Amino acid sequence: MLDLSFNLNFGPDFDRLYKTALEIKNTKDISMFYFRDLIRDLGLHDDGCLVYFEENKYINAKSGLWQEPSQFASLLSFLCTQKIESYCEIGTYKYWSFVLICAALSRNTNNIKAVGVDYMHNPSLEIVQILKKLNINHIHYTRESNYIKDQVFDLVFIDADHAYEPTKKDWENVGQFSKICLFHDINHKWIKECPRDQDGPRRVFEELEGAKITFTTNNPVMGIGVVFPK
Repeated sequence: MLDLSFNLNFGPDFDRLYKTALEIKNTKDISMFYFRDLIRDLGLHDDGCLVYFEENKYINAKSGLWQEPSQFASLLSFLCTQKIESYCEIGTYKYWSFVLICAALSRNTNNIKAVGVDYMHNPSLEIVQILKKLNINHIHYTRESNYIKDQVFDLVFIDADHAYEPTKKDWENVGQFSKICLFHDINHKWIKECPRDQDGPRRVFEELEGAKITFTTNNPVMGIGVVFPK
């Protein structure tokens, strides 16, 4: 298993993120089970709702990955088999998912074009340093997806405003032009039952035609939908 004993002076949470990303980039084992164990060791984001069911024991006291381990591990395993030269994540938040996805994609592409879009959050200095150390070219826009409307990326991950209209707009602005488009939270009990309109990812994903796969678990938490627009 991954040796997390060394320190790069990013701070302990970011040191672990960097080392995990480096392992994803270089490991020969790209199985879901191996990646799931890496994610558990890395630790999960605490959003105050204990949303991970049996995975709650892996919640960190501070920063962590805001993903269900088995779902995200399955996604990483899948992405490691793809040739992706450009990636756009809409709704980056703290950038942990972004870093790990870019690490997986860089296994097959030396100079991936990586773009983060989030109108509320900027990447921290530690994240910028980690991406640089991983040799990942990165641009961030503190904007909404209409700022990059009609740009074409091989892979798009939609995880921003979860209301129906904003999610659909992210799809129309960017997602529909991609080779592969990901939607986060297509099977999330709390979002589906939220009194506000926060069930947009599931609704938009289910409306789309074409080839699809999903990464979900028996528990109604999060869920990642994958659609192949082209």
